[in-house]
Amino acid sequence: MDTLITRVYLKENCKFQNVIEAKVTLEAIGKKTFRAVYDKKGKFYYFDSIPKGYTTIFVEHDQYETDGYLIDEDSPKRIDFNLDCKGNIRQYEIKTNQYKDKGYPTDNYYYYKNDTIFNNEYVFRDNYKLLISFPNSYSLPYKDIIKKLDSIVKPYGLEFIDDLVPEAIFAKLELGEKSAPYHIDQTKSLKDLASDRNSIIYRIMDYGSTYYPIEDFLQSIYYFRLPYRKTDKSAFRGDFDLLLTKLKEEHPEINAELLYANKFFIDTDVKIKISCAELSRYDDKIMNYQFLPDYENDKSRLLFLDPGFGEYVYSRVFIGKYGLDQTWDGEVVYDPQRRTNQSNFRYKRILQKKEEQ
Repeated sequence: MDTLITRVYLKENCKFQNVIEAKVTLEAIGKKTFRAVYDKKGKFYYFDSIPKGYTTIFVEHDQYETDGYLIDEDSPKRIDFNLDCKGNIRQYEIKTNQYKDKGYPTDNYYYYKNDTIFNNEYVFRDNYKLLISFPNSYSLPYKDIIKKLDSIVKPYGLEFIDDLVPEAIFAKLELGEKSAPYHIDQTKSLKDLASDRNSIIYRIMDYGSTYYPIEDFLQSIYYFRLPYRKTDKSAFRGDFDLLLTKLKEEHPEINAELLYANKFFIDTDVKIKISCAELSRYDDKIMNYQFLPDYENDKSRLLFLDPGFGEYVYSRVFIGKYGLDQTWDGEVVYDPQRRTNQSNFRYKRILQKKEEQ
């Protein structure tokens, strides 16, 4: 086969087996979509050529999260994807390791290779919600941030989610990206909340080593992250969605990312056969899917994972010898029972419909 073609290899992140029956496409905004051909013998998908102006390769499959790859004239002719199970994205890090070259005549010759190291931690990506922010908006009232962001993103077919359930606050703080159930007074700025001892922001900040007032030189890393969705309430196609890529390229002054949330990790002492089915069987205890019918099945409105779930340092949710457990201040808490009127086993908080105004 022609060595100039672009090959796409697909594996899944559980058993690292080849993935077949996927839809692999070459796309760009305003251009015809090309679909890759599958080579059964070589077990890869391929494009004969990459026409000028095309920007993204997408991979879609019913069982796996949509993934993408940004291409240009310098892109490799072989592209490898590791696909994650729907609703369960496996975390990893790239480490550069040193290896001894046994084929070299001397004993002191080594080479270096980048290895993918999986850490058995899983996160959830909400493909219906964007978190958008201005990095320098610490002193700006929430309603003014909405107004400024609307002026930028409305032409892209995006809108602020004003009926989010449950109501929540998202912010970037020194301790990282945080979220919590909270009624937002839109006249308040993050600076106002940071100085209010009764606010959730003050409590989260005080949880670590940060104290009010925030020094001027640090204020650029403290800001609200506001939830937005497509006006037609459809899903984004993962992190490489064409609309999202265009928005970030044309407006570098804002941050726009899909909503991610920590879900659970797998205890290294527990041996389970990791599979999509095995990972998803815990969802009735964690996720809020059961509440969709109460909100007209509007996936852009309902938070699938409660705000703050799995984000706190001393409380971690994991799959252990009793199934789904959690640690709290170092002690294991086990609660296997599903409660249909509660959002999940951790918060045990009833979701309520937003009252009609």
